[in-house]
Parts: sequence; structure tokens; C-alpha cells
Amino acid sequence: MMAVDVRSSGSTFEAGAPRDLFDSPYTNLPHVGGGRYNPYAVSADGKRLLIPYPPSRDAANLTVPIAVVENWTAAIKK
Repeated sequence: MMAVDVRSSGSTFEAGAPRDLFDSPYTNLPHVGGGRYNPYAVSADGKRLLIPYPPSRDAANLTVPIAVVENWTAAIKK
């Protein structure tokens, strides 16, 4: 994951040199959909990233439970 410092003033835009933001094996995931899909999401405030955990190489022995929550929007309203 890379970061670039930017500055703008009026119609002037400057971009700094790219630098490593952090190194993680979870960010090296394939892009699909003609480059329009990012394998991560940025929170609305720009302070957090949601990065999917890559599938286990030994998926047959994967024992992590999966929880499915139905009608979750109704629970939020309560």
C-alpha cells in the first residue's frame, strides 16, 4: 500500500514521491473487473482501511465459523 503527499492551491496541484504506507501480504490481492475493483475499502473519514483476509492455502482445513445475520437493518434501528 502506497501513499503520496499532495498540495493544492487554486488551480495548482503538486504530488510528492510515492512511499510505502505499510507492507502487508493481504494487499497483494488480484484486481478484477478491468481495473475498476479495489481489493480494499476506505472508511468515510479516511482513517481506516478494510482489507480482505486472503483465503487459506489449506481451505479444506479451514475451521473459522461464518455468521450470517439476516434482517440486520432492523436490528440497527432498535
